[in-house]
Amino acid sequence: MNNKTLWHNPHFWRYIIGQTVSVFGDVLFKITVIWTAIDSTDSILPIAIMLFISYVPQLVVGLFGGYLIDRLDRRKVMIASDLLSALALLVLYIMHRGLGLSIVMLYVIRFVLSTMDVFYSPATMAYIPKIVEARHLVKANAVTRMVRQVVGIISAAAAGFIVMTLGLESIYLINGASFLFAGIMIATIPIAGTVDKPKENEGFRWKSLTAGFRYIRKDAFVLDFVILIFLCNMVYEMMYNLPSVYARDVLHMGVEGYGFIQTALSLGGIVGTIILGFIRSKRVGILFAISSIAGGVFIFLLGVTQAATLGIALYFLFSLTDALTIPCFTYLQLHVEDSIKGRVFAAFDTIVLFATPLASIFIALFVERLGVSQTYRLSGILLIMIAVFAFSRKAFRRADIGRYEVG
Repeated sequence: MNNKTLWHNPHFWRYIIGQTVSVFGDVLFKITVIWTAIDSTDSILPIAIMLFISYVPQLVVGLFGGYLIDRLDRRKVMIASDLLSALALLVLYIMHRGLGLSIVMLYVIRFVLSTMDVFYSPATMAYIPKIVEARHLVKANAVTRMVRQVVGIISAAAAGFIVMTLGLESIYLINGASFLFAGIMIATIPIAGTVDKPKENEGFRWKSLTAGFRYIRKDAFVLDFVILIFLCNMVYEMMYNLPSVYARDVLHMGVEGYGFIQTALSLGGIVGTIILGFIRSKRVGILFAISSIAGGVFIFLLGVTQAATLGIALYFLFSLTDALTIPCFTYLQLHVEDSIKGRVFAAFDTIVLFATPLASIFIALFVERLGVSQTYRLSGILLIMIAVFAFSRKAFRRADIGRYEVG
């Protein structure tokens, strides 16, 4: 590539513009579907079912998804995923218009979209290094994350207004059109997503399907990173799922407090990605550990304060430190050899996925028995211990993204 900076890379801008539109439609759809599910049944059960359905595809087809991504053109996989998602939403729109709203229809479409994401997510992780130079990859991932944060705030604010003015079924068309647009933008990028060094003699067998898991087990950095992300995600699930309870029981605020916390989390992520652009350290493992220590301290402090302003500020600071883990994910993209990227990223997603239901169980047990504040204090201590573990791992501590950014 001859582009001097990321900002002069037309391929990245086509990708990010498509993602911006797609994220807007998808967040809009998810918020509307959850609200509709609760409103139509007056029960929390549909949310639990929706959450379970979103996990199933990764567990069922994750292995096959990773294998196919390493055998097919990843760019075409992304395009096909977007187009099939758009088609599924068009079918939902037609069925809604003809038969009326059905909660089962929403379950089915959630399953289909989650299945498409099983293919899309690892394909994207593997394809981005082909359109962005290695030295610009951290910034590209930071920009992508910041776009998701900003667009998430906008789409959340717009959801109610759009439903009231255009109707529920309009959301299906908006999300479908956003997927279609994203697919078209990817199609205009003239860089193939084929594997650089395909393994011609590796056939379709169990050993090939599970190669990603074996790679994780044998590679010291990747194994350490998977373990750390799994543990961290259990803490993060609490941080992103308990704000409503924290606002009510600790800060003694109403729904406005929950809104302030959610805004603080989003803004913290945005500011964190901006700060990331000024950090010159290439030791991604060290940066991850430092950010985890800081995050642990902020979580612990949330457990010892009842001041609303300070609590909201601590949520902001926690989200800011969370953004500083981006370089580790970039290092992972560059570190894993191209011929097996799809299977490694799919295996990574599958393993880390289990942290969510486990975290939900622990959150319920701890909050019920210990209370919200004590749960936060323990979680903060846990995150600091995770950071200490990260410092103790030689391969993780020595991970230096500078070796890949030359050129």
